[in-house]
Amino acid sequence: MNIVDFKAKYPDLYKTIHAEGLIEGEAAGLEKGRAETQDQTKKDGAKAERERIQAVAAQSLPGHEKLISELMWDGKTTGEQAAVRILQAEKELRKTVLVQLNNDAPPPVAPAAPPDVEGLTAADPNLPIEDRAQAAWDKNAALRHEFAGDFNAYLAGEKAIAAGLVKIIAKKA
Repeated sequence: MNIVDFKAKYPDLYKTIHAEGLIEGEAAGLEKGRAETQDQTKKDGAKAERERIQAVAAQSLPGHEKLISELMWDGKTTGEQAAVRILQAEKELRKTVLVQLNNDAPPPVAPAAPPDVEGLTAADPNLPIEDRAQAAWDKNAALRHEFAGDFNAYLAGEKAIAAGLVKIIAKKA
């Protein structure tokens, strides 16, 4: 007797056996599929967690090791979130250092007054050109501003004028 004959001769029994076999087969198949899915899910989860921890560790900067360690093991911070947290911590650190440096710095020194050159005049032709130029430079703030504080440039110009290499057409009032 084969399956076709058995089915034809005992249809109710065939249906019962077939139904129980399918149910048991489906249950076994579902359990096997569930176990395989769980294993794969565990592997995928472990891989994702390793990658997350590595991404957080890659954001490390000297001086922020403690923060990185906390973020690596919190189980939720991504590499991008860690980078933002490190930048925030670095900004705060720099602000703190700036405040400390400003508090530690000595007060600024007042600019020195020009030397007293009352006895010297720029118009005294008996003085050497260097002394006449120095007297004019020390007395005239506008002159110092015009030459951007570069006395040597001013002195070179005065020497060129005295030597006749430069001709002044009109003087400023």
